[in-house]
This record gives sequence, C-alpha cells and structure tokens, in this order.
Amino acid sequence: PFMLDNREFVMRFLVKSEEGNTMVANESVDDRVDYGAASRTTRALTRGLFVFEDLPLRGGVQQCRVTLVQQLDAGGAIPTWVVDKKLPLALSTVQEAMDDFRQDDRIDAADREEMSAFIKERSREEVYSLEEDALLQRVRQKFEGSLGESKWTQLKSPDNFVTMESVFEKGGSSAAIGRAVTI
Repeated sequence: PFMLDNREFVMRFLVKSEEGNTMVANESVDDRVDYGAASRTTRALTRGLFVFEDLPLRGGVQQCRVTLVQQLDAGGAIPTWVVDKKLPLALSTVQEAMDDFRQDDRIDAADREEMSAFIKERSREEVYSLEEDALLQRVRQKFEGSLGESKWTQLKSPDNFVTMESVFEKGGSSAAIGRAVTI
C-alpha cells in the first residue's frame, strides 16, 4: 500500500465502569464493511484505552483525570514526520473533552474562598514575635517610598490580568525593584 493512502479503521468498543472509574477500550476487528462503493483505503489497526478516574470533590466541584493510551499500526510504512504531525491530532480528544467540560472558574472560585477563609481564620490566631514584627516594619519602610513612585517601567507580563513593572533604586545603585499587581 502507498504510504499516504487513506486509512480505514474498523473497531470494537467496550465501556466498563467500576468503583468510580470508567474505562473505554477499543480494538481493531477483522470485519468487512460494505460501504456500497469501492474505496481505495489501507486497513490499519489500532488499540486504545481511555481511563476516567474520579477525583475528590474540590470546592464542591466534581473532577476526574482522563488518560488516553493509543497504539497504531498504519498497515504500511509511514514517514516519521507524518506520524509526528498526525499523532497529536489522534490524542487531541483528551484536550477536546477538557475544553467541553472545563470548570476552571468554579474551581478557582472555590479555591479562593477556601484560601480566604483559611487566611482570615489563621490571622486572628497568629501571634508575631518582636523579630517578626521588626522584619515586617523593615520591609514596609524599604518599599513604601517606591510603591507610589511614578518612574516605573512597564514590563511584558505573561498574563493579561497582571501588570508588571520595574524601577532602579535611587542613588546610582544597580539594584532593581520589581512589582506585579493584579485585581
């Protein structure tokens, strides 16, 4: 068969759920398919396993881990560059499922709420030593003068919701101060 002929896959699928996990297995079968017309394809073989594992609730949101392992016998020689190009497409179903079921906003909101409650609860109980109070005072004094300064240089941020800036200390020092701000 020519290496770039279209490939035909005929498979059997099996779905099984047990103890919060679901597995979807597929394997090629040797069945003949009548398409009603002749087609020029090369029969290829594949075997795959999807595993969906339930994870603990996070902020009241159900999550799962999805793993796909897939094997392919293209039924003839295929150049490595073609495999490298097509394999991500074959595995992209995991990304597509993630996009369809994405709940990042709900999970992030639940995480923020949990972290905020933890910080509020702990801050009431926290007792700082004289040394810790002195450290906080030194650091605040160091940066208070530069926090309002208008000579900050805008930096390229990897995130649209975070601004990043830098400024060099006054007096010829080579020390720089960086600042990242988000709301």
